Amino acid sequence: MHLQRLFEIVYLLLYRKKVTAKELAERFEVSTRTIYRDIDTLSAAGIPIYTNKGKDGGIFLMEHFILNRALLSEEEQQLILSALKGVQTITDDTNDTLERMRTLFHQQETDWIAMDLSDWSNRSRKLFETIRDAIQIRHAISFTYCGSNGIQTKRHAYPLQLWFKEHTWYLKAYCTTRADYRLFKLSRMQEVFMEKETFLPMQYPNEEDKTLPIATTDITLWVDSCMAYRLYDEYAYEQIEKLEDGNFLVHISFPEDEWVYGMLLSYGPYAKVLSPSTVKEKVKQRLQAMQKRYEEDVETIALHTQETKEKSSVDADGIAFKKGKER
Repeated sequence: MHLQRLFEIVYLLLYRKKVTAKELAERFEVSTRTIYRDIDTLSAAGIPIYTNKGKDGGIFLMEHFILNRALLSEEEQQLILSALKGVQTITDDTNDTLERMRTLFHQQETDWIAMDLSDWSNRSRKLFETIRDAIQIRHAISFTYCGSNGIQTKRHAYPLQLWFKEHTWYLKAYCTTRADYRLFKLSRMQEVFMEKETFLPMQYPNEEDKTLPIATTDITLWVDSCMAYRLYDEYAYEQIEKLEDGNFLVHISFPEDEWVYGMLLSYGPYAKVLSPSTVKEKVKQRLQAMQKRYEEDVETIALHTQETKEKSSVDADGIAFKKGKER
């Protein structure tokens, strides 16, 4: 909303000689103080905008200023429109901005690409917008988070940045509940609310994030040809080796945790771990445990599940930033 408001202020001033802070505040349903902060932001960005007090005062652009579309090539104009179109797939807030930029550039809409990052229930769009607004105005959020061990905990955090990485949305935040930086999966966040509490600007330590010492294991996997659609969806071409009989060898590298074992088992009878032997044995152990579980009655399953929960010392957390793993 903030970016759209800045665009529209400049757009209005291009076609009107003067507007007042009160007019803008009423138009955007914000305070005049917010409008003056927007004016400072535009001025700092190099837009020659100024204010005059008094009877005929208001907000002005310097005379003869033109937002010259000729400064941008047609390709650059299309890239800007495409970027706004991409944001529009997540939130509808860019509708007005997109139309104004098309008018400014004299460009017709070209639907050469369509993206929709929301789910069918529209839950992710609402979640995204709540977190986005909290980041922009620096308000704390509270939510329920489901850790990798299945335990749900109440969280309070300062949201810093939404991050899309390998098909998944994450939230970079400072978790006040854990007094540390955390990376939360949006898909595991429930009951997200923006709080009245505000926080000062904070910098998520990105440099450490790029050099986290995460231990990985090299795995060679035999996969039946009927799983080809999954392989080409999930792995890079150079990781896939097609055999003469039409089946595949896949060479992958992952942190050795329950997620990777779940992924390996998800192929059912259509895959087999060839190496390393330690991973192969652990897959066999899990298959044996699965068979045993299916042979147990409901009461025994409930008892084992309770014992597992009591023994678990894993914290239901987000991805621990400093340790480089999800806890």
